Amino acid sequence: MAAIRKLLSIILSVFILSACTYTSNEKYSSLTDKQKEEVIQKYSFDITATKDIEGIMTVMMFKKNNGIQGYYYGSSNKKGEITSQVFEFGKSETPVIIGGVATGLPFVTISINDERIIQAADHVIIDWEDGYSQEEKLNGQSHYIIPYNKEKVETEILYENITIFDNENNGLFNSEE
Repeated sequence: MAAIRKLLSIILSVFILSACTYTSNEKYSSLTDKQKEEVIQKYSFDITATKDIEGIMTVMMFKKNNGIQGYYYGSSNKKGEITSQVFEFGKSETPVIIGGVATGLPFVTISINDERIIQAADHVIIDWEDGYSQEEKLNGQSHYIIPYNKEKVETEILYENITIFDNENNGLFNSEE
């Protein structure tokens, strides 16, 4: 588990650096439906979840035919030019994979690979490093994009812990374990 935590720390560090694009003064917006389709075709994505965040950024989680999963995030400027990043987690036997971005418009991605957790999951609590605790209802899906819903941040905000619960508040997954 320590190796997974170290890998997640490295991945989040990369996200922090790459997300700086979205904190500039240039006006960005979420991708249009046409732009989303172009991205899906370009990368041969099988989309598992999608979310437009604050009208500024589009996040799409995906699986590929070869079993690799990950997520894409992008924004479009006034000229329709897209600034984006693609992150692949690879194939995983891990029950839950956590990803995300920590700056500008922070969000976490949750990929649940364990059918038992998918079926039993009722809600998730994300504890952010600023002390904010965010609860979100889950709906039987395997992939979730959950934006930090407190406010836009000027510095990085990492999650400290993510716990998935069933409807009786039994913990099914904890990112610290």
